[in-house]
Amino acid sequence: MLGDAVISLESKEINIITGSKKILKKNLVPFNKVSLDFLTKLSQTILEQKKYYKYNDLISFAFWCRKGNLKKKHYNFFNHKSHITKGLGILLHVPPSNTPVAAAYSFAFGLLSGNMNIIRISDPNLENIKILLGIIHKLLKVKKFKKIKENNTFISYERETNVSNNLSNLVDGRVIWGGEKTIKDFKKMDTKNSCRDIFFDDKYSISIIDFKKYCLLSEEKKNNLIKNFYNDTFVMDQNACSSPHLIFWLNKNLRKNDFWERLDNFVEKKYELTKDLQNIKYDRLNKILFKFDFLKESKNLKRISIYKVNNLNSEIINLRGYAGIFFETEIKNLNILEKVINEKFQTVTYFGINRLTLENLAEKNDVTGLCRIVPIGQAIDMDLIWDGKNVLNELTRLIEVR
Repeated sequence: MLGDAVISLESKEINIITGSKKILKKNLVPFNKVSLDFLTKLSQTILEQKKYYKYNDLISFAFWCRKGNLKKKHYNFFNHKSHITKGLGILLHVPPSNTPVAAAYSFAFGLLSGNMNIIRISDPNLENIKILLGIIHKLLKVKKFKKIKENNTFISYERETNVSNNLSNLVDGRVIWGGEKTIKDFKKMDTKNSCRDIFFDDKYSISIIDFKKYCLLSEEKKNNLIKNFYNDTFVMDQNACSSPHLIFWLNKNLRKNDFWERLDNFVEKKYELTKDLQNIKYDRLNKILFKFDFLKESKNLKRISIYKVNNLNSEIINLRGYAGIFFETEIKNLNILEKVINEKFQTVTYFGINRLTLENLAEKNDVTGLCRIVPIGQAIDMDLIWDGKNVLNELTRLIEVR
């Protein structure tokens, strides 16, 4: 590890998966052509192979970095800007282990903001990550992407080493995803005074569904809503911070609710519940049921289990589903959300509720911590504004010219 101009990654403690062994610091313009071309080609390569379509998170990322979508983001970022914008330099990315495709988005954030990137992969043997890195490795061999290869690398190393601390002392910015302990650990590390950090800490998300509006839907529209809800939750095994765990039913009455049966049938057709997922699922469920006495089983279907929350309190943020565990409660109006939502909350997905009603709720009431309010089906739609942060603004610096 050489210093400000060059960071060497040649170390016994570091395994270089693909990319350069030395990262040369440069300050590139955001949305530079080679980065856009690389992400576009990465998207095309993934989408061309039907065998990858079973990896929903990988496909979602590929659609996100399509040429047309990046062009829109490019326009929005530079529209009305009258100054010079450059990347910070070299970034260290530490994506979460429980949502591995976040590494792809983090890498894209770094490229689009004009930065060099060191991305730590916690488990390189995960199948979808192996596919992604395999494609990236092949693209880095293409002559036109030489600059991408020279200035970016994917590495792995044990958490117990000093690698994170050593790299933190050299880089110009850090993008850290993780729980409370991970964030605290990285905050303690020495960094340059100019180093800029983005922390994406662990958050909690919910969904609100107007039951009366749901009952009025046609069969086709009900099934579309189920599909959207499935994409919000099962694509990442409910691990995404934006995936809802607790469903609030508004205007619920005694009429039969077929929402869960429809979801269960859809899950049975689409979702592969492996032995590993099943073990984690039931271990988590047993711990939750042992710890919290305000839960009552609502339904236990083939693939999903639903538990009713009888007491809304601060403990609900610990009710985290996994691979088909959900919690539900009934509310008479939306005002209860002001008492429930705190700084640990990230996303509210909704159906059957006027968007302006939710907007007014967030604006006028003391709803702390909430970052996103989106329709069901858009929970995990990553964007350049994420978790309440304008990511590209955070990862760039401005040069004023008069």
